[in-house]
Amino acid sequence: RDLHSFPTQRSSDLEIMGFGSAFAFVLVVKAIVTWFPADKVAIMTSLSMSVGTLGPVLGGPGVASIVESYNWIDVIRVYCLLGVGLATLVFFIVKDKEKKNHEEHSKTHVFEALKLILSSNQAWVLGLITMAIYAPLSALGDLWGNTFIKVAYGLDSKTAALANNMLYLGVVIGSPLFAYSATLLKSFKKPMMIGAMGAFASLFVIVYLSDCLNTCGLFVLYFLMGFSCGSMLAYPLALAIFPKAIGATVTGFVNMMSMVSGIILMPTVGFIVEHCWDKTMENGIQIYKISDFKWGLLPVLAFLGFGIVLSFFIKDRSPTEN
Repeated sequence: RDLHSFPTQRSSDLEIMGFGSAFAFVLVVKAIVTWFPADKVAIMTSLSMSVGTLGPVLGGPGVASIVESYNWIDVIRVYCLLGVGLATLVFFIVKDKEKKNHEEHSKTHVFEALKLILSSNQAWVLGLITMAIYAPLSALGDLWGNTFIKVAYGLDSKTAALANNMLYLGVVIGSPLFAYSATLLKSFKKPMMIGAMGAFASLFVIVYLSDCLNTCGLFVLYFLMGFSCGSMLAYPLALAIFPKAIGATVTGFVNMMSMVSGIILMPTVGFIVEHCWDKTMENGIQIYKISDFKWGLLPVLAFLGFGIVLSFFIKDRSPTEN
């Protein structure tokens, strides 16, 4: 399969997987809000993101090595069994909080909650800035990263995959550190602004100044870009701004907006790269140039630039506020 059709097909698969994984994250946030005090929500949410991001960090190269030695169907079966085991542990360990009285735990009607969220400027600002900060992860980390690195830096497939993996490693380390910095600064807004700017600067150098970078510099900047993307503090900030009763709903809305970046950018990057491609073929494989990706990845930079502008409109809160 050629280098273009494979990522295009893969984007549909990732959208389906993202649909399923979204439920898990929203419910984790709901459990955090239920069981932890307000000043711990930011760090616990960020730690959850870090643990979740360990999947591609450990799973990508690990699964690739296992598949080389075993049948891929057997690998999928093992993962299914692990999933059943994890579900069993959740069933016995995770508990619902007992309701003290009906008034304290009265539920907001879902349509009322959605009306409140959709009519709030802050909900849209937080959703859109999360969509912007998530853009490098969806466009590069999830889909086009390996192909871009091989074209722009001339690396082999394994080294390119390892470099691309640095993006997720950066998120793993950056997420809790940005949450901790928010506590120190008593501000969600400042770390989010720094993160958006850092991601923009890193991506700009990686794409448009590739001639100035060696392999080591590429690894460092990919890590820094992922580290900056760990500044997705819109989830705990939304929980601080909106009533606790609709915490899961507003988290779901922000999470949905972050996934929109992938839905938009994955095919858009592919369309632009394909449009710029000069039709060069080698052994039936499309051969792209760095110039194709400089145009193709321009929307990702535009998303990040949009996120930087939006960050100035965030209604700030301190993580220690109740």
